[in-house]
Amino acid sequence: MMKMAIWCLCCLLLTGCMKGVRLNERGIVEAVAVDLTEEGEYLVTMQVCEANSDVAAPKEEAQQCVVVEETAETLIQAISDASISQGKQMFLGSCKLVLLGETLVSENLEPVLEFLNGNHQIDPACSVLVSRDTEAGEILQKSGQGSCLNASWILDSLQASQKEGLSPKSRLIDLLNAVYGENLPGILGVIHPDPAQQTPQPTQSQPQEGEQAQQEGQPPQEESKADTGYAVSGMALIEEGRLEIFLNETAAKGYAWTRNGMKNPSITISADGFGRIAAVAISNQAKLSPEMVGDNPVLYISVDVHSSAREVYLEDAQDENTRSQVQELQAREIKRQVEELLESTQRQGYDVLRLSLLMQQRYPDYYEANRENWEEAVKSFGYDVEVTCQIDRFGVRNVF
Repeated sequence: MMKMAIWCLCCLLLTGCMKGVRLNERGIVEAVAVDLTEEGEYLVTMQVCEANSDVAAPKEEAQQCVVVEETAETLIQAISDASISQGKQMFLGSCKLVLLGETLVSENLEPVLEFLNGNHQIDPACSVLVSRDTEAGEILQKSGQGSCLNASWILDSLQASQKEGLSPKSRLIDLLNAVYGENLPGILGVIHPDPAQQTPQPTQSQPQEGEQAQQEGQPPQEESKADTGYAVSGMALIEEGRLEIFLNETAAKGYAWTRNGMKNPSITISADGFGRIAAVAISNQAKLSPEMVGDNPVLYISVDVHSSAREVYLEDAQDENTRSQVQELQAREIKRQVEELLESTQRQGYDVLRLSLLMQQRYPDYYEANRENWEEAVKSFGYDVEVTCQIDRFGVRNVF
């Protein structure tokens, strides 16, 4: 009898009070782009997939994605309008990507962050990118024109860029922790037009005799879907809910070295009269140690990299002096990237290396004395960078 009573109680506790929604009545939002119009309204663009409840349907027919665009004074209203126009309830639980327009981020990002943080459907681990030199919505609009530029492609590109150190880890939860934290800048990846991927329009020319006959009967060539026209690289710094600066790829690599964010990146070293070598970093370990030298704070940065050479164009790769020179050149290149980061951020008062956390732990009295004016304190820091490189394998020498 007691077991039956417990079973009934569990059944009552498991019942929900929310009305169920059929799968085919939902619009599954995979990506959201938010821009700010000249009138101060939100322009919300969504990549929406219509799920097919027929499990026996072919994979290519299981989901059909469309791009939905709405303009409203609030994000909630824009999403509600999208539900009405599409006749489906917008579901954000599958949203994997949020794109933020440059104008929006430059003005005030906090209302958008409050919406994203307060919406229980949105995964805090979803990726967030800032669009540069283009509207965020235009990027998703292109995905609806037969291009491969969709949420999956952008996420794959972001992951590849992170492995090479071209883009930082760019998650919603990290941005929220920074914006709502103390003396911590938000760091996001950047998506921007890539001129190298822009496909030039072919000129219309009359085919010569013989060429026309050869072209007849051949199927039309499909447009290459690899030319998306966009790239994911660089960093955006957010301070007090607004965009402060963009950082280039070199600074992004410097940041990745200091945060142990590299995943087998390639490093190419070349010098006049010396040769060229392409290596892949197998492991890297960075250590940040703040110290007080008298009354002056100094941050000691040490980076240790082990790599393996994959392409070697050297006269004598087996010579010990040659190897030492190559390792020294590799260390100089990595140090240059770290110095570029320091010059663009720390020496300008942007604490991307999170000295505030390090100093709270190591020298709490110094932090308490400078917490209200931490930007100036960061500028006053001295920085000492030491990079050591060890190429464990030189591989087979390539023929010139």
